Amino acid sequence: MSIRLSRDSFEYLGATKESDLASKKDSILNYLSENSNIESNTIAQAINLPAGTVRRLLHLLREEGKVVSHGKGVKNDPELWTITESREGYED
Repeated sequence: MSIRLSRDSFEYLGATKESDLASKKDSILNYLSENSNIESNTIAQAINLPAGTVRRLLHLLREEGKVVSHGKGVKNDPELWTITESREGYED
């Protein structure tokens, strides 16, 4: 079980595996909130996660409508990722 504590409350985050997945997705979204049109390998290096993990999570985030990609992901047309949702009011 994983929880997030603050001075006034706590929040149940789910099972540890779910919490870890959510944390990694949040890291990607936080990075993309400050950087746009970025390749997955660049994101992976910046947040210190394996490139394959980042690609898998980016595809999940795209299914959730939180990121979009442009480009075919081939030489001279890399797949570039951008956040779609506002991060205003977001808590880490």
